[in-house]
Amino acid sequence: MSKKFNPHKYTYHFNIGKNIKLGDGVASWSTLKGDELLYIPRLNKRVRGTCRNSQFCTKDCYVNKSYNRYPKTAMYGHAVNAIGLRTCPAKVFQDLHRQLSVTRRFKVVRINQSGDLENMQELEMWSLLATLHPNFTFYIYTKQFNLAVEFIENNPLPSNFHINFSIWHEHGVNEYFRVANYPNVHAFVYDDGETYIDATDYCRAYVGTKLNHKITCEKCKKCYRPGVKVIYCSSH
Repeated sequence: MSKKFNPHKYTYHFNIGKNIKLGDGVASWSTLKGDELLYIPRLNKRVRGTCRNSQFCTKDCYVNKSYNRYPKTAMYGHAVNAIGLRTCPAKVFQDLHRQLSVTRRFKVVRINQSGDLENMQELEMWSLLATLHPNFTFYIYTKQFNLAVEFIENNPLPSNFHINFSIWHEHGVNEYFRVANYPNVHAFVYDDGETYIDATDYCRAYVGTKLNHKITCEKCKKCYRPGVKVIYCSSH
């Protein structure tokens, strides 16, 4: 790894204002997409992605576009966050906790804009941050369905923390229905014409595969609004 990067000395943070789809009031946290080893030039190192169920969506992953456009910055930032969670999760937690304690730039946090959970400790960390910062809204996407079910069934979900099961064809449907009765649990369903669950809402951020710039996650709120359960989204 490059001598310039020490995961224990790096300051971890939520990204603000770098994603046109989210809106100015929504910050994000991302880790490296996929499950393969990706070469990160700024680190001079290959880093494995965090998506253990990426076989469902690797070819169509929307993060591919940002990696193609910004290979030096996007991949580096995602890789750094992944390394941080793997090597010094307590440092990541403290840095994010500190940022949330002082910021006035956002009130909503999207977790896993890229990447996925790798273990239960990460989900516990996000839940604890939500508990410590009740004035913020947190929402996460995951294909780690069994891990999410185990957590939901054994831990009280903070009212400001929403879990979206990122459903791909039939994958995740049964697990979602195990915990669908919890108000802060949602199904975010990839719609390519093959779906196995009926939707109550549709993501309006995309018209076909093109981004609708008039609709942002900050305006829509469906993925973190109690009462909204199943959301379809077209391929993008």
